[in-house]
Amino acid sequence: NKILKPILFASVLVVLCIIVGLIVCSNDKSNVEYTAETAKENFTYTVLGESIIIDSYIGEETEVIVPAKIDGIIVNSIGPNAFFDSKVESVKLPNTLTTINMSAFYSCKNLKQIELPAGLETLGAYAFADCIRLEKISIPEKIDIICISTFENCNALKTVMFGSEITEIGERAFKGTAIESVSLPEKLSIIR
Repeated sequence: NKILKPILFASVLVVLCIIVGLIVCSNDKSNVEYTAETAKENFTYTVLGESIIIDSYIGEETEVIVPAKIDGIIVNSIGPNAFFDSKVESVKLPNTLTTINMSAFYSCKNLKQIELPAGLETLGAYAFADCIRLEKISIPEKIDIICISTFENCNALKTVMFGSEITEIGERAFKGTAIESVSLPEKLSIIR
């Protein structure tokens, strides 16, 4: 009986840990996979070899999750104007994303929340221009250049956290924002 109690306790503890792990994993929306059927309800996209570029968001949801994969193919890019003038308020981007192209979220006037994934390497010109409700943004470590007008006229943008690898900030990148103070990275050598 003395031996059975610790074994029973350990068994119950293992089962609880498994249940908690499943709950936590099911709430992680950063690596969602869609089928082609599910994806076409919300996105148009192009398969380029072994990766996908999201061409446009055609859904009606205000809270959007961009999938990490569609039919097993990695989503690694948001195309030019993909979310242009959409009504989205928050966007969850996948960890597989490496590129946000020019004007991808241009004029998303209701966009308040977006977290750029750690693996993001390219942030195009005008990517978030005229996102007038966006209040904060963290630039991932792999980004080294903030292009022309990337955050221009983001009137509510108060907080920008720069990755340490930023070497250049393009013209008008933060024109028309509400930034009052900023800590610039040491590697920054060009502000246009």
